[in-house]
Amino acid sequence: MRVLLVALFVPLIMTAVVLTSYLSYRNGQRAIADVSNRLCLEIAAHIEGHLKSFLTAPVQINRINADALRSGWLPIEAPTVLERHFWKQAKVFDSATSIYFGNTAGGLADAGREYHGGDLYVISTDKFKSGPFRKYATDGMGNRTSLLAIISDFDARQRPWYQGAVDKGTLTWSDVYVLFTGHDMAISASLPVRDDNEKLLGVVSVDLSLAHLGAFLQSMQFGKTGIGFIVERSGLLIASSTPEKPFSEAIGGNARRRFFAYESLHPLIRNAARQLGQHLGGFKNMTGPKQMTVTIGDQRYFIQASPARIDSGPDWLIVVVIPESDFMAPIHANNRTTSLLILATLVVAIFLGALAARRISQPIRHLKCFAQALAQGHRVQPVPEQARIKEIGELTQSFNQMARQLGNNMESLMAEITDRKQTEKALRESEERLELVLKGADLGLWDWNLPTGEVVFNERWAQMLGYTLSEIHPHVSTWEAAIHPDDLSSVTMALNDHLEGRTPIYRAEHRLRTKSGKWRWIADVGKVFVRDEKGSPVRVVGIHEDIEERKQGETRLRKTLKEKEVLLQEIHHRVKNNLAVVLSLLNLQSKRTGDDNVRKSLMESQARVRAMALIHESFYQNKDLSLIHFEEYVRKLVRDLQSLYEGADSRIEVIYDIQGIELEVGQAVSCGLVINELMTNVLKHAFPDKREGEVKISARIWSDGKAELQIRDNGIGLPPGMEWERSGTLGLRLVSLMVEQLSGTWRIENTGGVEVTIQWDIKSSRTA
Repeated sequence: MRVLLVALFVPLIMTAVVLTSYLSYRNGQRAIADVSNRLCLEIAAHIEGHLKSFLTAPVQINRINADALRSGWLPIEAPTVLERHFWKQAKVFDSATSIYFGNTAGGLADAGREYHGGDLYVISTDKFKSGPFRKYATDGMGNRTSLLAIISDFDARQRPWYQGAVDKGTLTWSDVYVLFTGHDMAISASLPVRDDNEKLLGVVSVDLSLAHLGAFLQSMQFGKTGIGFIVERSGLLIASSTPEKPFSEAIGGNARRRFFAYESLHPLIRNAARQLGQHLGGFKNMTGPKQMTVTIGDQRYFIQASPARIDSGPDWLIVVVIPESDFMAPIHANNRTTSLLILATLVVAIFLGALAARRISQPIRHLKCFAQALAQGHRVQPVPEQARIKEIGELTQSFNQMARQLGNNMESLMAEITDRKQTEKALRESEERLELVLKGADLGLWDWNLPTGEVVFNERWAQMLGYTLSEIHPHVSTWEAAIHPDDLSSVTMALNDHLEGRTPIYRAEHRLRTKSGKWRWIADVGKVFVRDEKGSPVRVVGIHEDIEERKQGETRLRKTLKEKEVLLQEIHHRVKNNLAVVLSLLNLQSKRTGDDNVRKSLMESQARVRAMALIHESFYQNKDLSLIHFEEYVRKLVRDLQSLYEGADSRIEVIYDIQGIELEVGQAVSCGLVINELMTNVLKHAFPDKREGEVKISARIWSDGKAELQIRDNGIGLPPGMEWERSGTLGLRLVSLMVEQLSGTWRIENTGGVEVTIQWDIKSSRTA
């Protein structure tokens, strides 16, 4: 009878299997379409976000430069200062091929690179007005090196970027053009600069390298074999994820020409552009995102086209093309494997079922009668033992024992059920308290079962990424797929270190992709909660904290500090330049006077000014804008004094014994003036008649925070009877004044030469 039932149910089971497979296939196709559309939208949104960031950079650079020129922070009449400023900006913004300013006289100050990733150069016109302009290569500090090119007749006012910005009166974007070098395409953003009275001062402009967009698209994944590209409304290609250049080479007498998307050598770009043109009547008619499924050859493709919504930016379109085969191949293979497994399972099940039914039906009928009689309370005869089926006989023997133990077990079972209910109630209360704590702390919770890969998230975890909890797939792959590619390796390393017991707690800060496609910073903390008998982790529990605002604050702080460092460098540079002007004036005055005493006084004044100028020069060249390396400064200062008083023939040897000391600017200036006065006296008076001698300069910091500077020579010493404490010379008065500024003490010893020792508290200095 049971074999007959199996035979009747086999066709029904097979029909159900076929119907289930068909419905699964149809649902899979609909799911693939939904997934592909969402993937295309996410990729297009990611590209649009990058475009916004890419096209925002020149707008910000122009506004910063315009404000600096308008306020006078950048001198509008100093092209060399503008060159260096633009050179530094071009070094920071690698997408900018050129940053420049054209004034109302037709002059140009420019800095940039030949192409994306090329060497930097600077350009300026003669006398900062229309006429010849010269292009120079630069070294690593932005200084001019070799002359690259000269254009004899240049007028910035006649250039399209200048005229377009002046005519429009606001930010203006140029047409996309191919660089004359043929390396790249570029686009310019220009902004007029006016003073407070709306008088035109000139135009600032930035050229952007579009090769940056091509490199970005090529770094992205468009499924397995999909592509993405950016086009203008006219259909001209801007960039694509393929290595193909969007313009032709200059061959023979033919000029370089940009390609339309439908002219591309890549078949997907070419056919996708034609399909979009046929369905929409041209790219100019597109007003919003468009999705379509088209057949190209024998393949089906999903196409997503959408305008790039960029305020005050060029009107471009983003197109993403992904083949259906990228999604359907695994489904087809899985369906074939599933069908084979189902068929094999049915065959084996039918065979084993028939065999088991035949061997079990006889003893089962006897056992059924025994159970019915036992349920009715009748005394029953033992079921005859079956020699062929040992288990049935053992089951019969165990049934009597089960009946006797049933009463006892029911009582213990009720007690156990009561205990379990109390435990479950306490567990629910504990989980509710934990959820309240997490909600109060605004934290996301995750609970990861390592053997299965299943992860339980709470509602706040999903909200951080812009989802509802029902939209989150409860698996570790959800979390891994959301991690920023740049953070994945560090997060994996930190997690593995904890899982393998090298760290007590797992900690990491990384970015997760939100539902809108943006990245959000998360602080991630977790700990292994359960390990198996071998010590392997089984369950890990952790929390996520939203730290996006903190990260943004850190970024703003770093930017502010960088701007302040640039400002301080500029201040030191300007002070050094101003002191250089003073040195030049003193030098001219000393050459014009005929009085030797006046000339000597002017030389001493030059040395003092040079001592202060060296301080600011060192700060300008030093990365640390608060402290100066003292030994390097002293060596430069003494070399300049020897050159001033002895010329090339130096007969006095200077020995340095200076520990690695760094001083803040006030102490460095005071010490420099002291060394200047004392070394001037040594070079003028200590070794008369051009005799040879030795001077030792030593400096150190003691453990009690005291600093000591000592200058000792083996010259003729002080004149007999001279009381240095009462000396009225300008040099010693200046030394005394500088020691007072240091809040220190000093002394002079006149034994076998002169030894001057100065001590002061080194509160704002440090050892290197």
